Amino acid sequence: MIKIAELAKELDRTVNELLKLKSDKLQIDIHYSGYGKNTMLTEQGAELLRLAYEVPLAVPNLLQATVLSEARNPRWVYCKILSRDGKVAVAIPRKLRGKILHKRIFIHEIKDSDGGVTFRHEALSA
Repeated sequence: MIKIAELAKELDRTVNELLKLKSDKLQIDIHYSGYGKNTMLTEQGAELLRLAYEVPLAVPNLLQATVLSEARNPRWVYCKILSRDGKVAVAIPRKLRGKILHKRIFIHEIKDSDGGVTFRHEALSA
């Protein structure tokens, strides 16, 4: 486990900048534990933060969403992202079709260099 203050010193950034990056890119209990300056990162979480610092598009943003309805295509569902308005189409694994309706899921927001944005279930990005 690596303390976030040590990583900030290593990357020559402030702790607040890394805390913002952590909340956008990492998932609690898997990549980190604790709050504020007492945040402890796992080795995987620290490596993802280093990569996100160097190449921001390489690590997708992690968001929570609630599944609203199924789309006609079996690989897509419509979700409401908790921090945004409206609904978005999210790609899911086909085996989850019909099993995640009205449930809260984690999704990755993937931005390409042209400015386009797509959303995928976390199981597809692994």
